[in-house]
This record gives sequence, structure tokens and C-alpha cells, in this order.
Amino acid sequence: MRKKILLVDDDEIFLEFIKNALEKKDYEVSTADNGEDGLNKFNKNSYNLVITDIYMPVMDGVQFINNLLLFENKPVIIAQSVQSDMHLVIELMQNGIYDYLLKPYNITELFLKIEKAYEMAELRILKENLEKEREIRNAHILNWNKWKENILKRDQDKIDGNLIGSIRTSFSQGTGIGTLLSTIDILERKSKEKENHYEVNKSLMKILFENAKSATRIIEVLDEIDRIQTSDLELEKHCISDVYRILNTASIQLKDFEKLKNQTLVMCENKFRYFSSQVNINPDYLEKAFKELLLNAIKFSTDNSKIYILFEAKQNSILISVLNTPTHEGDIYGIQPEYSNIIFEPFFRITKLVYESIPTLDFGLGLTMVDKIILRHNGKIRANNLRSYLDTNEDGSPSTLVNFEIEIPISK
Repeated sequence: MRKKILLVDDDEIFLEFIKNALEKKDYEVSTADNGEDGLNKFNKNSYNLVITDIYMPVMDGVQFINNLLLFENKPVIIAQSVQSDMHLVIELMQNGIYDYLLKPYNITELFLKIEKAYEMAELRILKENLEKEREIRNAHILNWNKWKENILKRDQDKIDGNLIGSIRTSFSQGTGIGTLLSTIDILERKSKEKENHYEVNKSLMKILFENAKSATRIIEVLDEIDRIQTSDLELEKHCISDVYRILNTASIQLKDFEKLKNQTLVMCENKFRYFSSQVNINPDYLEKAFKELLLNAIKFSTDNSKIYILFEAKQNSILISVLNTPTHEGDIYGIQPEYSNIIFEPFFRITKLVYESIPTLDFGLGLTMVDKIILRHNGKIRANNLRSYLDTNEDGSPSTLVNFEIEIPISK
């Protein structure tokens, strides 16, 4: 995403000072000394971020902002003002601007505001991309069953082979049954029989105990998935903001795992505090599902990337999207259409990589659990690739993000 800023202020010295400071941080900065000039420049070359003063000649900041908010691709707007203008700033924030700066302010404060504003701009662009993808999906919904039947029939051998390979990989890589069996084989060969006991290498026994625990964990996870499917999952009425809070708490608790590959979880703001609609949820299980999904995104995202979390309230449901830049393995990139449903099946894995430092439910059971939890909330979870224009490939084509989208119905 090109970091382009339009800076509008009638103070020429201040304008030049801020422009130079921003350009040293690799921002592309254009300037204007009044709202009319700023509007003309925005018309010719739209900007992701606009920083504008309130009081200016020809067209003041309020008029300028109101004109910007009429554009289909609205910029993220930061207003500059003084303490005495706070009533105006509050009104502008209610109408759609992102944030404000009180003069005089220091450069560090400006950089922090801009960094958060660009995260907001990225989330807004992704939200627009998702809306377009949903429109396309809805336009083709009548042909879905026919398409699914054809694609599954055509690639059934490929899918079956991938599933068998996934099961084999799950049980042969990392800790668990594969290592357990290998360790037992080594013990059988290396242990020495002494009368009524065996002498066994201590390090081998430690490996045996660790992998026995992992194998036990597999059984426990399968038991929990079975319990989720078959037992009564008590659902309670909660407001939409509570669901946001549970999701936000899950993301905060995973901050340490972001550092492993220098990743960043970017979550939209909570704009749902005053929504009166409610949803039926089990907070504990929903948090478990959110954590597993976010850990899955962290595990299979590229280094130094961002993982975006969008939260939307529609008329009949809430939509939660987790988007990440997928790692590349062989000729598989992201989630192909024929795997968009089967990835939620037990033991299915697209990637053969194992990252034991990130504690997802391995053996292809993590997404299965998430799916079962969401189904028990009368919801749905979908997975697909999303074309993203935040970054482009070398040939100018849009980059690819993996999108896991959860839909939970609003109570009637």
C-alpha cells in the first residue's frame, strides 16, 4: 500500500516543516493551503490519508471534510485544531473523520496517529474487497451446488490422495504418534535386558514420555470435538460488543506469538458499543474458536506480515474475517476452491509444515474444532482466497490473502 498523504494547512512554514518530517519517514506528501486546492488535488489523485486544518481561507476545513466524505473511496481523515474548537472536532468525528490533533503537537504524536490511521485505511480497503467478493459469491450462489458437484467429481481422486497424505503427514511429523512409534522402535533396539528389567537410555525415556503426552492430547482433542457435537452447548444472550470484546481479548492474549515471525495482528475498532441487537453464544467456546483461528493464521502467514481482523454487523448476522498472507509451499498458494470445504475435515492439511512453537491443535484438528463450535452457534465458517490491492505482485496483479469468514446469526 503506497503511503500517500495530502496535508492541507494555510500556515506555509508549518506546512513545509511537517512535509519534510513525513518525507524523511518515506511518506509521499502533497500539500495545499486551503480546502478548495486540497479538493482539486484529491480529485486528480486520491489519497489514503488526509490531514487538514480547520480554519483556512477560500474553503475551510469543515467544508473540505464534508466534501471528502461524499467520495465513494473516502480517505481516512485527521483534523488539526486547537482546544477551543473541540465542539467542532467532536461533531466531525460523529460524521466520519478518524481522529484529531490538537495544536501544538510533537512529531512523535503525529507519527503514532498516522500509523494507526494507515491501519484503519488498510482495514477499510479490505472491507471493500470483501464486500465485492460477497457480491460475486451471491451472484453465483444458484450455480454453487452444480459447481461443487462437478469440481468434487473431477478432483475426487486428488482430494482423496491429499487427505490420505495429510493423515500420514499428521501422524509422522512433529511430536505425537509418529515419534512415539519411532522412539519405541529405538528403545527395542537400544535397551539392554538385565534379569527382570531393562536398562534404557534416560533421554530416550524423556522423548517417550513427551510423545505419549502428545498422543494423549490427540485423544483429548477428539473427545472434545465429539463433546461439542453431541452435548448441549449452553448459549447465552450477549450484545454484539461482547462478541467483539471476546475476539479482541483472544488477539491480545496471542501477542507473544506475533513476535516469533515478526507479525502484527491488526484489528478494527469497536463501533458496536451502542448496538442493541444480541447474539446467542457460549463465551468460553467462542473464545477457544477465535484463538485457534488466529493461531492458525499466525502459523501459516509469511514473516513480517500483518494479519487483519474485521468485524461487521449486518442486518441479520455478524461477520468476522481473519485475513493473512499465506506461506508458499510447492504449487499450493492459499486455499484452492476444491479445498475450501474439506479443510475443515479431521486430519486434512494443506501444508506439510509443522511449527511446534505455535500451539495450534495439530493433526488437522484445529479447524475441525473451530467449525464444530461455530456450527453449534448456528453459524457458518468459510475459507477462500481474496484478491488484495493493498500490495501488488511484480506484474502489477493483486496479491493473495487467505480469508476465514465466520458468520453468526443475530437473535430475533
